[in-house]
Amino acid sequence: MSDFHDNYPHYEVMSNHGEEEGKKSRRTLWNVFWIMLAITIFELVIGFMAPSHGWSGTLWLKTLFISLTVVKAAAIVMWFMHLK
Repeated sequence: MSDFHDNYPHYEVMSNHGEEEGKKSRRTLWNVFWIMLAITIFELVIGFMAPSHGWSGTLWLKTLFISLTVVKAAAIVMWFMHLK
């Protein structure tokens, strides 16, 4: 028989984690969210400014966007795959 209780209302009780650990985990999630949001907004601002300033298709702009994408991907891997 399976140990999975689909009708059990509090899955977090089964994980044996305290509220303090849950607060720490949620704080980390919110920090990651705000960092990702800041990087994304920066990318959008630069992307919207690029055509009017003649930056479209330049090597430094491509390098900047690729670098920021790699930073976001690395942050996701580090935080959510517990490598940090």
